[in-house]
Order: sequence, then C-alpha cells, then structure tokens
Amino acid sequence: KPVAKTSVLPYVVLDIETDGLDENVNAIIELGAVRVDGENSSEFHRLIRYEQRLPESITELIGITERMLTEEGVFLNDALDDLLNFIGDDILVGYRVDFDIRFINKALENLNRPKLANPQHDLMRYVKKEKMFLKDYKLKTALEAYEISEEVPHRALKDALLIARLAGKVNKFRDFVAK
Repeated sequence: KPVAKTSVLPYVVLDIETDGLDENVNAIIELGAVRVDGENSSEFHRLIRYEQRLPESITELIGITERMLTEEGVFLNDALDDLLNFIGDDILVGYRVDFDIRFINKALENLNRPKLANPQHDLMRYVKKEKMFLKDYKLKTALEAYEISEEVPHRALKDALLIARLAGKVNKFRDFVAK
C-alpha cells in the first residue's frame, strides 16, 4: 500500500499594532497576517488611517508615523473587509493572540459587524508547556528558545512572519496542524 501523505491544516498567523493597550479606548493602526498552507504561504498587510495625534511612545516603539498612516493608511472598515476575506474560516494563530482578537472584535462591534468566530490558538500556551523554565514568555524570549535570532520589530506583518516561523518549530502546535 502507498503511504498516505500527511496533510496540514491551513492557518493564519495574525498580529496587529495599536496606539495603546485598551481595546475600549485605543485603536488599531496596523494589521498583518500570514496564511500558512503546507509549504505555501501568503501575506496580508494594511496600515490604518488615523485621525488623531499618534503618541510619540508608539512611534518610538514601532516606527510608524502619523505621516505613514495618513499617506498609506486605509479606512479601518475597508482593512477589516480585506482581512476577513484573507482569513476566511481558517484557524487563527498568534502570540498572545487574545490581545489581537479583542481589538479586532471591538472594531467589528463598533462597525455593527459580527465578531470573529474562527478557532484560535495562542502559541504562547504551547511554548509554556514545552519550555517551562524560560525567564519570561515575551515573544523575543520564545524566539530565542527556538533558535530564531531575529529582533522583534513590532510591526504587524514582520511580527506575524516571525510568529509563523515560531509556529513551525513548536512541536505541540506542529502536531496539532499535522493531520
């Protein structure tokens, strides 16, 4: 008998950047996602038009400026349409993905749209089970523990790409998506 090939569940790694930490007060300023489907991947990225003063601390941390958001940003409603089309019904994966989902769901709620119903997997939970004695569980520390030596740029797409690399190295997550 021929050996059956292993199929892999497709999933989308999601990351956002915001102007603060509270989804009830703060806004999404960047969306990034990477669809992983076996050996293939595709990318999604949008800067979000921003009508307020961007805190200097945010610009210093992530490198996004008001000018970038004005010149390259799209309206949040349009960006969410594009993101939802990109995600489809796929599994959502992230590092502390609940933060990203809370912001996206709050934005959808504010636009009178249904919340995300996709299954979600937080890579940090998998890392905590596999690497129980890390000094902390920041993304940078997790990447180092799995021998990914790149800096975390705090940009949505670049972070999503790093998280996708991490997902490919976390054994329990790899076992989950391998069918």
